[in-house]
Formats: sequence, structure tokens, C-alpha cells
Amino acid sequence: IIPLALALLTGFVAKAGSINPKLSLNNLKTSLLFLAIVLAGIFPVMISLKQRGFYILTVYPLFALALGYFVYPLVLPRINSLLDSGRKVRILKIISLLMLTTALLISLAQIGRTGRDHILIHDSKVIIKEIGEGKTVGICPELFSNWSLHGYFARFGHISLDPKPKHRHKYFISDGCNKDSLRENYTATDLPVKKYRLYRKKVKDQE
Repeated sequence: IIPLALALLTGFVAKAGSINPKLSLNNLKTSLLFLAIVLAGIFPVMISLKQRGFYILTVYPLFALALGYFVYPLVLPRINSLLDSGRKVRILKIISLLMLTTALLISLAQIGRTGRDHILIHDSKVIIKEIGEGKTVGICPELFSNWSLHGYFARFGHISLDPKPKHRHKYFISDGCNKDSLRENYTATDLPVKKYRLYRKKVKDQE
């Protein structure tokens, strides 16, 4: 919404400054091409059962290009007038360098940090280290729609999560559900987890 609003504002400012808005029509086909690619990346996410905002991050640069091609002819006269002044060019270079440096520092500061799902990521790594990779683990049926749970265990350990009670796997993951069944058939492990506890099938059941 914000980039679209800025593009419209640029059009109004250009018109008020005696710049013909029809200049943008020269780049309209290219702009629409990028916009079509953007829509091709957004529509599959819209119909998906798993909705996460970061899935469409890859189309943001294309969306910027679509708007940029449309707006460029309107701002070109202003850019040319700005570049005529050596002092303004130096100021623009300094501002651009500061913005680039700030962006790089912020990106470097995020290395190794978990911005979301930190509890789930922590517990999944601890559990995977205990049971090993490539296993199938039981979970409560209530956890089946927790797509992040499936995603992190598949990503970090190639582990499948099975919600069917009839399949008695060696290990079971619970966030507090199925207490009675777990108490009867499984033993809780003492892993340093924060939310999702790992249970191991009792020895008599394994035999």
C-alpha cells in the first residue's frame, strides 16, 4: 500500500509541476510485465492453506521494478536538475552511503538471531539431537495443523510427525495434550525444552 501511495503521490506532484503524466505510458508494458510476474507469485500463496507473510518476499523486488518503470519518466526531470548541482550530488552520495552502511549493519546484527518461533526452534533442535534424523515421531492430533511444527522438524532433522494414535512410535511429542495415554504408554524425557516435551515408549512396549 505504501509504495502504491508513493507512486500515486509522485504522479500528482509531477502533474502539479507541469510534467506530463502520460510520459509513464512509454514504460507501461514493461511495468505491467513485472506486475504480472508479481501476481503469479502472490496468487498461489493466497490459495494455500499455509499463510505466512514472508512467502512473498521474493516478489518485492519485482513489485519495486514494476512501480519504478512507471514512475521513472515522471521523476527523471527532477533527477537531472538535481545532478546539475555538484553540492547536491555530494549530499546525495553521502546520504546513500549512510543508508547502505546502516542496512548492512542491521543485517549483520541479525546473524544467528531468531526473530520468530524461537521456542519451537529451540525445542525442535534439542529433540532432534536426542532422537536422531530421519525418524517418524508421534504427535497429538491437535498438533497436526501446527504447520510450523512440521516445517522445523522436517527442515532441521528430516523428521515426519504422525498424528494417528494407532501408530505407536518409539517417540512422542506433546505440548501437554494426551496426558492419560502418555502416562500409560510413554515415559517423559528430561530434555531442556521450553514447551514441547519428548516422550519415549516404555521398555515393555518397545519389546
